[in-house]
Amino acid sequence: MILKNYLKVLCLLFVTLMLSCNVEDGEDGINGTDGINGVNGVDGQDGVDGRDGVSGGVTNLILSGDISDEEARIKIENTLGADTQFVIIRNTTNLTTVNLSGLSEVIGIDVKNNSELLDI
Repeated sequence: MILKNYLKVLCLLFVTLMLSCNVEDGEDGINGTDGINGVNGVDGQDGVDGRDGVSGGVTNLILSGDISDEEARIKIENTLGADTQFVIIRNTTNLTTVNLSGLSEVIGIDVKNNSELLDI
């Protein structure tokens, strides 16, 4: 009798497990190929907002080392956004100009030890 009840419970668990699997999901994501309703990201592009980065920008924008003006411009263009709270420019050796005009609100800007930096 105990074995019969055990088999019933085991069968019930197996059926429940089988029915809980959803075959409508996509290959690697939910109804999409590699992401949620899209190809490689949340909206079907390369990133959260369809670009190669994050929709609201990074929280901390950091420029350091031997970054050039052009490299800094590209990094700022690709990562600055509404979610950016801190800008840190430290220990640069080639950076002469930084344009942060796209920054609307920020908690802090930290600029230290930049040997060639002339204009922000």
